[in-house]
Amino acid sequence: MKNLWKLIPCLFFLMYRTTCIAQEEVKPFDEFEPIAFCSFNQYHPFDYIRMDNNWQLLYALRTPQTPEELKGKGYHFNSSQLNILLLGGLLEMKGRQCHTTLPIFDQQQTTAIRALSRRLAEQTMGSTEQDYKNFVKALDRQGYRDNAFSLLFSFLLDGMTWRAITPPMDKISHQLTWDGIAFVQYEPRKHMTIGTNGYGLFNMTWSDSLGVWPKRATIDRFTEQFQQHGRVVDTALISELEPLGLVNQKGEVRIPVISNLSDKTFQTLTTTIIDKNAKGLAQGLEDFKQITGITDDNYAKVILFHEMMWDTLDLLLARKIVTEPSILLSKHSDRRDLRRISFFLSQSMPKE
Repeated sequence: MKNLWKLIPCLFFLMYRTTCIAQEEVKPFDEFEPIAFCSFNQYHPFDYIRMDNNWQLLYALRTPQTPEELKGKGYHFNSSQLNILLLGGLLEMKGRQCHTTLPIFDQQQTTAIRALSRRLAEQTMGSTEQDYKNFVKALDRQGYRDNAFSLLFSFLLDGMTWRAITPPMDKISHQLTWDGIAFVQYEPRKHMTIGTNGYGLFNMTWSDSLGVWPKRATIDRFTEQFQQHGRVVDTALISELEPLGLVNQKGEVRIPVISNLSDKTFQTLTTTIIDKNAKGLAQGLEDFKQITGITDDNYAKVILFHEMMWDTLDLLLARKIVTEPSILLSKHSDRRDLRRISFFLSQSMPKE
């Protein structure tokens, strides 16, 4: 009997250890870097992931297994959860085996993807550095040197190059409530989060440190008057826009209008940079597929160029081809600097 009581703690330890080994520990979803390039109707792909313990299930189902095998490892779920993930396009079933369709990259894969991306960006920069410098000079001649960061990132890389290199969302994948792609990297990159918001013709670079967000109604009225008159004629609207640096006191637009910048030199530089980035990306697609196991060309292009774009931007900053506007770095920056991160995309300049 004495020996039996000595064994009981050991048995409990073994049972606990077996359970921990069986159910894989995974950090919370938001501690990874979830990314979505998608359009959606009512439900975003991340809405499905954040329900219940769906994230833990999807992470475990990177390895195909049956619901019974999953439950045997200590995961708790019901058939409705699996059906929701199926409807959400994040899970597939082959026979009794479930497998996540969401690309989830572990630490080793994420590190390898970013090393590949950095190498491709550096190789491509070897042939594009002077093109980027000439792009900034073209802006300088137009009086828009202060807008170089925004136009290089939001117009050229995140805009024109992205659309030229990556397929339309519905060509990547078509799901019940969304089109496009979602994927998850092991950890976020160690720099500020930036992106581009488009409101019709008006575009704006944003960051997680931006403290100035114009009202959507104000931007819509700004765009409408620009289209009608080529300037703002409403004095009340001028009083809203002038403190943001978007117009002067006469209502004249102070932000770049891409149609006005699109002379032959500007167009040639834009096309050249896009073509060179596309060639640079193509050189790494096979390596990317080997790292990730992804075979779909559209998925590979989107994910790899997403990473390559950030490395390209880092190189542009490191080589001082552009500098980050202070308004993107601090919530306490001058509101008038909003003009430095805003621009119009227009086919033709309106006339009165």
